[in-house]
Amino acid sequence: MQPALFHPIPAAYTPGAVRKAAVSIDPVWVVDDDKSIRWVFEKALERENIAYRTFASAQEALDALDTET
Repeated sequence: MQPALFHPIPAAYTPGAVRKAAVSIDPVWVVDDDKSIRWVFEKALERENIAYRTFASAQEALDALDTET
């Protein structure tokens, strides 16, 4: 029997409850020039235990992509 990829969400789901995947995933990349928007994404992703990286511009993200691949 193979493990489930995701744990089922309980009927009495509480927002912010930790739901962990059985497989690892790459971090979410957030690109926005507004620092407050990046902050909101950071807090939301941290709350859900999701790995992330933030960038203030598309060029920053593209530079990171070039150096990391």
